[in-house]
Amino acid sequence: MKVTRSVVNDLLPLYQAGEASEDSRALVEEFLSGNPDFQREVLERAALADSIPPQTLLSPGPNVEKSALERTRRYLRARIVMLSLAIACWLIPFSFAFDGHGLRWILWRDNPGLAFSFIAWSVIFAAAHTFLGWRLRRGGMRR
Repeated sequence: MKVTRSVVNDLLPLYQAGEASEDSRALVEEFLSGNPDFQREVLERAALADSIPPQTLLSPGPNVEKSALERTRRYLRARIVMLSLAIACWLIPFSFAFDGHGLRWILWRDNPGLAFSFIAWSVIFAAAHTFLGWRLRRGGMRR
């Protein structure tokens, strides 16, 4: 198998971290000794990487996981509230009572406009519940 520049590029991070096996290390060193231009390029990249402070490369900041967990919990709580409100608003127009004449739909008979508004609010709350679920799955939770 012919060793190409891309194979050596793939092995370089392991080689530079000192985690490459003996065979891989020998392969990289042999390739670099035969290609002085590529060796110079590798040394320049290593010097550039050493000049960048480590906290610049990986700077997630403290408590990143904790804040992400708290945001997720807030979204989940909001989803539960939206679903609860959607169910409640959907069921209120269908409330009924038993009287001497049998079953009676209270809100539909007494105030159908209010019954329809409760159903409209239930649709709005269900849409908010769906939207929050979409945001959670998408991972686009921003403050």
